[in-house]
Amino acid sequence: MRKLFYVFLVLVFAASSSLLFAQQQKRTSQIGSEKYRAIIENFKPAAGQTDNIERGVNGTGTLIYSENFDSYGPIFPPGWSGGGNGTACEWAVDATPTPPGFFSADYSLNYNNGVDFDCGWNWGMATSPLIDVSGQAFNVSFMFYYEGENNYPFWDLTYLTVYDESFNVMEVFYVNPVAQNSWHLQSFSIPNYGNHQKVYLEFYFDTGDEIYNNFKGPFIDNLVVTGTTQNQIPVSNWAIILGVMLIGAFIVVRYRRRLA
Repeated sequence: MRKLFYVFLVLVFAASSSLLFAQQQKRTSQIGSEKYRAIIENFKPAAGQTDNIERGVNGTGTLIYSENFDSYGPIFPPGWSGGGNGTACEWAVDATPTPPGFFSADYSLNYNNGVDFDCGWNWGMATSPLIDVSGQAFNVSFMFYYEGENNYPFWDLTYLTVYDESFNVMEVFYVNPVAQNSWHLQSFSIPNYGNHQKVYLEFYFDTGDEIYNNFKGPFIDNLVVTGTTQNQIPVSNWAIILGVMLIGAFIVVRYRRRLA
């Protein structure tokens, strides 16, 4: 009898493994939001921008905007809004699930249903108010915690999109989680070649399908926007020396002509 039981267990395991393998083989990923499908498939960097995926820098400069999602939690800060294909799993300002809850107390911006994002195929976005960058280049930095499949470019993906005042895409970044289940600094450089005065930031999360979504999702805290001078053309020392030499040569020529 015991042998038959063991044989039954082996058969069940084999059948479930085969079913799981077949399920994996049939998996297809698709961006749920029509808007984001167009953005991710069609966005091309502006002139002077080399790429738009995983391009991060350590942001330093003059503080333009900051949000730690604590003062108004558990509701969105003023000017922030959310949207998506459902209300069970969505972006929210709270401290669930815990851990991680937040990087700095009391809340963070996170995507889940309070436990995980196991709500079928689901997606959503959280959009900032207009941020005045005064036409300068700027960096966007934040602390990021992530738990999900992280199989770029397939499932459970987080994006940061930067829009101008008219919601034209300036930049879109895939937010690489670096490591699962750990807070890390994320920082992205936006050259702002169009010298746009004000911008929106938007975080987008998409599961890609309805399978393996029993994870806690992305968490964002301590968002900071700093201004830089990156979109200004630097003047090299050689250019300065050459300019001085040309001015000197011009003065010499003029002086000789006056003496002739």
